[in-house]
Amino acid sequence: MSIPVAILTALSFLTLGLLIGFLVNIPFGSMLVLYMITNLLYSFKLKKIAILDVFCLAGFYTLRVGIGGLAASVPVSFWLKV
Repeated sequence: MSIPVAILTALSFLTLGLLIGFLVNIPFGSMLVLYMITNLLYSFKLKKIAILDVFCLAGFYTLRVGIGGLAASVPVSFWLKV
């Protein structure tokens, strides 16, 4: 697979995933966008700053729990939100 085809495929899957996320419900799609933006920031800049690296990784786990709760329509435990 050539690089341009790979980039086009990745952007297509990203767009399709976000579209499906917003079709599920608006908060779910918004959480996906937030995760995507923070993941890009982390990948290019934030992982080089020690304390932000730790906070970002912890935030990613928390966001995934929240996104999973929204996707499954299950309330997230209070203890996971604290």
